[in-house]
Amino acid sequence: MSEEWPPLQPHAILAARRRLLSGEREQWTVSRDARGLTIRCLRLHPDGLRHETEEVIDAQGLADALPRFPELRTLTRGTITEYQLEEDELEPAVLVGMLAVDTAGGREAAEDWPDGVGQEWGESDAGLLGWLVGGLEWFPRWAQINGIRVSAVEITTPHGDITQPVLADEDEEELVWIREIARSIWHSESDGAPIIWTGGHTLSLLAPGIGYSQPYEDSWETVRSGCELLWLPDDPSKLGMVLVDWVSGTESDVAAALALEPLDVDGELSDAERQTWDDRLGAVTVKFEMDVSEQARRSLRESLAERSELYRRTRADLMHPRSQDGQALAAALDSALDDGAVGSLLAFGG
Repeated sequence: MSEEWPPLQPHAILAARRRLLSGEREQWTVSRDARGLTIRCLRLHPDGLRHETEEVIDAQGLADALPRFPELRTLTRGTITEYQLEEDELEPAVLVGMLAVDTAGGREAAEDWPDGVGQEWGESDAGLLGWLVGGLEWFPRWAQINGIRVSAVEITTPHGDITQPVLADEDEEELVWIREIARSIWHSESDGAPIIWTGGHTLSLLAPGIGYSQPYEDSWETVRSGCELLWLPDDPSKLGMVLVDWVSGTESDVAAALALEPLDVDGELSDAERQTWDDRLGAVTVKFEMDVSEQARRSLRESLAERSELYRRTRADLMHPRSQDGQALAAALDSALDDGAVGSLLAFGG
């Protein structure tokens, strides 16, 4: 399997070189010119035979083209596929969401391949990929995009179980996501142990409809469950309701309320008092950020207020900062700022 490959077509925005367990090889290229997108496939047989096909299609880009060529985008058992992507055209994390997995034949097996090939890929499956996602269910497929490992994970959705291709950067030791959706992080410094601790969770869009939750920095040491895949519905209202489980599951109720809810809705505070509150909220080392639509954000706020007692209490204290409970929240914020420990604040009102 060390045969040289023919040179790629010029102006290729995507190329795929695929080795088959049978000894056959395929080289695909997608290139753009005045005619549109040209898809070429060169099949190389072990006996030296070559077969080439070419098709020109009217398509705006890879998102339009790939669904028309399932063989190019589908990962199957008994194949090793190495994609080369022009990243000005598309990000690798977006491309992997367009790929598909054929589960026929079950998981890829290293023992089926020659030793030099099977050992390398098999060790990747058994080692780093297993560490990356903890208890998640891997469904090994052997591929790369621009040198970054591609495999697949099984996930349960409201529409049934699916097998989703994902990118795993072995150098950075993390899954590669499209964008971050939410983060809840906190930093604590105190005289006790640990002296300095930064923890929390992040939630990222791993592929269309799939969220990837992982611990942040020091929280990897204490969170047993590690990473988690979540089904993220397209509907903003339903998305907000799903995010409630993530917020409460990561104990981010108070942090979310501090970030999402308004202060002093009745205008009770003087200008000086409000400035003091703004300074507290800006300086405290508990942060919650989201990158979702306004409709999803509104749905999340409403659902948290209904389902989370911690969130509901913190929201009320922010809305009425001169109340007894509002003053207690101010004291908890001041304490976190004074001694650097945020544990009591994260559980405030609980």
